[in-house]
Amino acid sequence: MRAYALVVVGVATLLSSLPAQAARVVDRPDLRLDVGGDIKAFFNLSDPYEHFFMPEGLQPSAALDFRFRFSGAYNRWLSWEFHHSATMRYATEGAAMLGESLSTSPGAGSEDPFAWTAHDEEGFAVFGRVDRMSLAFHGAGVDVRFGRQPISFGSGYFFTPLDLLSPYAPQVVDREYKPGVDAVRFDLYFGMSGRLTGVVARTRPEDPDGFTVIGNGGFTAGLFDLDFFVAKHYRDMILGFSTKGSAGPVGLHGDLSLVVPFTGESPSESGEPTQFRLVVGADGRSAKGTAVMAELYVQSFGSDDSKGYLRAAADSRVMRGDYWTLGHVYAALSITQEITPVFFVGGVTIANLADPSALVGPSLTWSIASGVDLAAGGFIAVGKRPPTVDLMSFFGEDGLPLSQDQILENLDSASEFGLLPHQAYVQLKVYF
Repeated sequence: MRAYALVVVGVATLLSSLPAQAARVVDRPDLRLDVGGDIKAFFNLSDPYEHFFMPEGLQPSAALDFRFRFSGAYNRWLSWEFHHSATMRYATEGAAMLGESLSTSPGAGSEDPFAWTAHDEEGFAVFGRVDRMSLAFHGAGVDVRFGRQPISFGSGYFFTPLDLLSPYAPQVVDREYKPGVDAVRFDLYFGMSGRLTGVVARTRPEDPDGFTVIGNGGFTAGLFDLDFFVAKHYRDMILGFSTKGSAGPVGLHGDLSLVVPFTGESPSESGEPTQFRLVVGADGRSAKGTAVMAELYVQSFGSDDSKGYLRAAADSRVMRGDYWTLGHVYAALSITQEITPVFFVGGVTIANLADPSALVGPSLTWSIASGVDLAAGGFIAVGKRPPTVDLMSFFGEDGLPLSQDQILENLDSASEFGLLPHQAYVQLKVYF
């Protein structure tokens, strides 16, 4: 019942905030100060299937997110941005096991000096984090930004081979604020369209390999932007290429990356083959308010057999969130239709073409008032469910526990998206 009570409190708080609007508190030629924020209430209900690893019964979770935003600029050479998020979250033990996919506010890690936890027990947590805190200096053709900031590269939406820092999983509903990372970034602009970008980011202070160095450069040729990419990410070297442009009314984009593992002193000593990741996509919008986006994605990482999915899921790249796909060939399709200027219906399908299996996500969005949005939807898992197992599946004929490798060898996922439960969500957002 605490989950429902949390949602009720969240809705009441949101409605009480309706008169508030974003404010520019100072607007002078030499100084600009903006103050604002938002409050978001989330409710999620997961419906697990019957399996040894699944909880029994419907599993609710709820969250109430508060975000305060402060930004500004001094003359033309200095700007800053500060976001602090605070979250109240409730989840049953089963819902916590299935994972939180609604709120984008990351948990307060003990290694983060700008995060705090006020309460965390019996499924109820109150925590917060400074999500963005950066200063930017602007000169003639150059920008330099220091501090916690969101970092993104590449043009893919569902599949993001070049987005190395806090990429989104497909079930994340709210993508408005990508979590910030501690980084130094510079952008250099030259000629008519030339650009160079360099980033040094610290992702996991407790991990000596938990840092990323990125170099990105490109230019515009005709109707297309062309970008070249190189990065050292944990123990991988990544080479990439990205493009985005249009052919008439259709937008086109694509990313390619080559991942060279460094598990030894050099790539030749790693013992792992070079991996590739490729996404191509198109998008368009009709005069009748129909928006369509489609992507095709291929990767060498993962398994072509459902029995290998769990082994792939144990890879460090999946565990830290760099990859979320466990097979080789995927497709995604998103369609949104404007019914009225304030009401939209849509749906997304992400499919593993080899299984086959898919994740289907219908959605409704209603703009209730200026700065107030209500969304509802869900995710339907389509695919073979994993075969049932029991406790004895983890012991050998001699009665001794099997090793992790033996367990992974014996378990069959049957399909990738068939591993996931069905879920439904409601989201209410107010901006001030």
